[in-house]
Amino acid sequence: MSWASRQNLLARAVNRSLGGVSVLWGAVSGVALLEQNTEMVIGDQVLSIEYALHNLPAAQFGEMAHGDAVTVDGVSYTVRHAPMLVGDGRFCVVALSKV
Repeated sequence: MSWASRQNLLARAVNRSLGGVSVLWGAVSGVALLEQNTEMVIGDQVLSIEYALHNLPAAQFGEMAHGDAVTVDGVSYTVRHAPMLVGDGRFCVVALSKV
């Protein structure tokens, strides 16, 4: 099993233990943490965001783009901003809008 596969399995286990929810983007599925009513700082701007997915594996979800459809725990959302890499770049945060 590759290192990336092990990391993805670990991320799923951690996300599930912290109350993670299922994420479906096209044919790609995973588990992430859904946060509601948050703010993100991008450069010198503060964006108020209704929903954000945290701890998504960047290798699987890093190519999301503005307007993409995502299903989170059975609810439809669209991607508001391209994923932002976190830490060493293995995981990302994605801002969402509820459909």
